[in-house]
Amino acid sequence: MVLNLVFFLYSSAFFDAVEHQDLDEVEAILKWNTLDVNQANSDDFTALDIAIMTNNMPMARLLLANGARENSRFLMKDARITKLNKLINSAERIIKDLTSRIVNSNKIKDANTKDLGKQLMEWEWQLQLLTRMKKGFESARAPDVPVSVQLTVASSTALHVSFQEPHNVNGASVTRYKIEWTTSEDFQLLSGEHILYDVRNLSYVIQGLIKGTTYYVRVSAFNMKGFGPSQTSSPSCAVPSSWRDCENSSPRFSNQLFLVDELFRKVRDSRPADSAEMRMSSPRASPSQVRKTVRKSLKNFFQSAPKFQKHLKRGIYLATILYHEDRIMVTTEDHIPIVEADENFPSNYQQDFLWFMKVAKTWEDVDLLRTDLSHSNSSSATVLFRNKLLSAVAHLQSVLCVQDLGQLYFEPIRDNHGL
Repeated sequence: MVLNLVFFLYSSAFFDAVEHQDLDEVEAILKWNTLDVNQANSDDFTALDIAIMTNNMPMARLLLANGARENSRFLMKDARITKLNKLINSAERIIKDLTSRIVNSNKIKDANTKDLGKQLMEWEWQLQLLTRMKKGFESARAPDVPVSVQLTVASSTALHVSFQEPHNVNGASVTRYKIEWTTSEDFQLLSGEHILYDVRNLSYVIQGLIKGTTYYVRVSAFNMKGFGPSQTSSPSCAVPSSWRDCENSSPRFSNQLFLVDELFRKVRDSRPADSAEMRMSSPRASPSQVRKTVRKSLKNFFQSAPKFQKHLKRGIYLATILYHEDRIMVTTEDHIPIVEADENFPSNYQQDFLWFMKVAKTWEDVDLLRTDLSHSNSSSATVLFRNKLLSAVAHLQSVLCVQDLGQLYFEPIRDNHGL
């Protein structure tokens, strides 16, 4: 009983706010209460019915954004105007009766005169609202055509259509759109249609089409006066297709490994004769070698001699995270392994980081890259900085006895002042 009373109070406040065009109050009620936005009042009107008949565009947009719709019974021809006339006639009779009763009660000094006067004011307000709704309905016309109707291919069985609202809605908010598609240019025989209620997202993907078939699409807008004229798409037709369907086309990744190997061979053959050897593949260590490497790594890792940074300052650092399940390896000082690459960094360090990400795909070639950089005889800041990055990698690999340092991530750390 208490819940029903609370629901009734919120419902009454909701309709009262819509009728009095209190946009902020309606927004607050919709935000804080799980109210059925499509419930009808005692006159069978939903909140959206009232908003569009009073031509309150902002209210209608707010209600539509919250899933509001008109009462479906008023979609029938003349149903809305018939209902309005009936309600107006009823209100006029009640006002006439209340006025007569007030006049008679004044003559006999009836104590109910005050209550009758209050009822009369409420019904006069109701009559004004109904009259305004009728006037709004009679002056409205069906909306113009939607604009910028664009048609594109989405897949081999789907098309995507997007559009914008009409330039002129002719006195009533657009509450839905109809999207039609057909294989005939004259639209005599439709292949399908869809009613789009979400007026915030004016686009739709037509699914389940026949691959290779030409489809024509058109869109029309709807307000309380019905659907307006249709607008055909631009281009006027499209064929569901995919680049994979092209004849004599190979898959995107076909033969890619061979091409990469061929590219590597060309790079290797173009190197100077005195350059370090580039191996086609990294040698795999035997299980016994792996165990020896792990023992050596752990021994070096826990030596007391400091090999990692403990106190960081402004600069570039390289750190690695070695973990197993929920455990992470740290140094004897409970720090993750961190080495300093450079105490300064160039202005275009973003480009250097992109280059460094490529290095991370071939950690085993760090020594080779260092050798090549040393032979470049360049004193540019970029070459020097990249050489320092490689030196930091080599140092970290040597101390940890791990060549593969994993996936590379870049994270700038700033202080409270944003420096």
